Amino acid sequence: MPGALGIVTEGGGGAFERLERVVAQIGAANSAAFLVSLVTLATILAVVRIDKRIPAYIFALATGSVTAWMLGGEAAGLHLFEPLASVVPAVTVPDLSPSVMGQLFPGAVAVAFVGLLEAISIGKSFALRRGERYDSNQEIIGQGLSNMAGSFLQSYAGSGSFTRSGLNAESGARTPMAALFAAGILLAGLFLVAPLVRFVPVPAMATIILYVAWKLVNIAEIRHIVTSSRSETLILLATFLTGVLSELDFAILVGVLASLAVFINKSAHPSIGVGAPMEKDGRRVFRNAYANDLKECPQIANLRIEGPLFFGSVEHVDEKFREIEDHFGRKRGTVLNLKGVGKIDLTGADFIVNECRAARKRGQDYHLIASHKSSRDALRRLHVIDVVGEDHVHFTKSDAIRYAVDKADDDICRTCAARIFHECSGKPGPDIA
Repeated sequence: MPGALGIVTEGGGGAFERLERVVAQIGAANSAAFLVSLVTLATILAVVRIDKRIPAYIFALATGSVTAWMLGGEAAGLHLFEPLASVVPAVTVPDLSPSVMGQLFPGAVAVAFVGLLEAISIGKSFALRRGERYDSNQEIIGQGLSNMAGSFLQSYAGSGSFTRSGLNAESGARTPMAALFAAGILLAGLFLVAPLVRFVPVPAMATIILYVAWKLVNIAEIRHIVTSSRSETLILLATFLTGVLSELDFAILVGVLASLAVFINKSAHPSIGVGAPMEKDGRRVFRNAYANDLKECPQIANLRIEGPLFFGSVEHVDEKFREIEDHFGRKRGTVLNLKGVGKIDLTGADFIVNECRAARKRGQDYHLIASHKSSRDALRRLHVIDVVGEDHVHFTKSDAIRYAVDKADDDICRTCAARIFHECSGKPGPDIA
């Protein structure tokens, strides 16, 4: 904004600080600079409306430069770009001495971390807009290689650019070849236009940057986030407010940390369900007994965990298990379904082992359902199967329930009115309806 209005303000700070400086200097705004900005913006809007394949920004720079020349250029108080001292950077070998590396390492790590976060967030944003797949690992490799090569050409630490990516998208770029063409054309063009750079007015370039930034604001996506997810809205607000109150790089870091906090919170609170069979579309399926008001077996607790079972979630899982016991009492057998558990660590394994030992100490039966090879390998590696027993770890619900029903007390089965499992037909008592 200062560049577009022809005023000079101090750099740095958050958006409100910068805006306050602009407002404080608004009386010193240059009318010639404002006119150049208007002509540049009008050119972009007109050319884009005519045909998006026309390089609108080049035309806008040209009309802005001609307007500045007609108004008198520097004589009218317009700021022009300084002439380029050199077109091609000199090849040099970076200083890798231990003393220099030691001084730069902490800052370099921070710059690399924030730079990668910025590049990945930009890449994912544009991939979602265009319905494309995005490989974060490949992005990290590309950023690392480019910065390593750039260090021999006196380059600054590089990362993704919202404005340049937006400019590419607006210009119709579809593949990474656009960046290679842009680099080649820029190198060739610099030899031709380097002498002309000193005629380009700062207000024209500032206006182009403002326009590109405005085009990156996706109102529809913001509305979708706010109306569909409270946690995503929290991340959005944290990032946005930090961005306007502080620096952009710090805002990206805060957004990532907020997203990580939300993820950890969700992971630490997996869903615990008590399953019971019901008829659905002609099939017998297991659903949450409480949510669907289903009958339960008075002797077998059929529990299911949906989410990771690790050190951060064990406390929540234990609390829910105790609530279920307090409400419905301890039953003769327990079937714990681990199909929905994607991750089990040592703490999660110890929890299962302790549950099994406590149940058997009370004379109760304990079975696990683990159908995925990765889950069974983890249970074996963490010695859970050694405690539970190979014959008590099942691939399917039907196998686990058959074993559990077989151990059920026949005297209770004789008077049981639930008889919710098909396997109950082999036990004494009334026939299954």
